[in-house]
Amino acid sequence: MFRILLLSAIIGLVTTTMTASVKVEKTEYKGWPTCYRVSNGEIDLIVTGDVGPRVIRFGFVGGQNQYMMLRQDPKNAEAQKLGLFNPETWAVYVLNNEVFVKRATADPTQTYADFGCSFETFTNNEFLEMETLGPMTKVAPGQTVEQVEHFGLYRSVTLSAWDDEELDRVLVPLIRAVESAQ
Repeated sequence: MFRILLLSAIIGLVTTTMTASVKVEKTEYKGWPTCYRVSNGEIDLIVTGDVGPRVIRFGFVGGQNQYMMLRQDPKNAEAQKLGLFNPETWAVYVLNNEVFVKRATADPTQTYADFGCSFETFTNNEFLEMETLGPMTKVAPGQTVEQVEHFGLYRSVTLSAWDDEELDRVLVPLIRAVESAQ
């Protein structure tokens, strides 16, 4: 399975930039000692072999991970779940012309559940769930722990396409508005 995933990643990188050479190297990434970086010098993919395998980074070299989208489909009963780590965790839920934004911060020096995820989303034919995760913490009797989330809710939001350019244009200002309200 890992070889199929790695081969698929290599094929994807090769087809995106046919003139660039693809390099595969074993590396440590974010505390995971057995990772594989697949890069053509422009796009970077990191897969951990410690668990999964699981893609834990996909984006431009030196850039951020790109948008990940999960659609809830009432006709599909098969459960889907994805997760990631981002120190400035945010998620956006779009339904018709209404948008819900959720933000939280995550500490990269801490350990998080579910293979290091600070955010997870799940869907099946009944619902879609977005949740932030706090670091794993031992809580003694009488102690408390807190996970702070900030929300924004917007009406009359129109997306003309589901591509990075349009998502950046429409959603980034809403995400920043929730960030600045913190």
